[in-house]
Amino acid sequence: MVPGVLLTVRYPSGEQNGTSDEEGRFRFKVPLEPLTLRIEGQYIIGQERCLGPSDPTEELRIEIQYAVPPIHESVVITATGLDPVRVRNGAAI
Repeated sequence: MVPGVLLTVRYPSGEQNGTSDEEGRFRFKVPLEPLTLRIEGQYIIGQERCLGPSDPTEELRIEIQYAVPPIHESVVITATGLDPVRVRNGAAI
């Protein structure tokens, strides 16, 4: 269950928009017409699901896929060689 998913329900006589709640649930009252449910959100691959008037519209299980953008960071490490120092009795020579 994913909270904050943006939902759009389209049907011949109109359209409704909403967002899934904290538990990933949503509810729309729609006419008995064919509908298209559009699902989208941050890092979610958008998808549409078509439902006919006789298709079940309660307790829908919708699997989503995430598209997480790559992180563009780079690290440059530079190093120089150490000058060898000889130590005798705790003092550099």
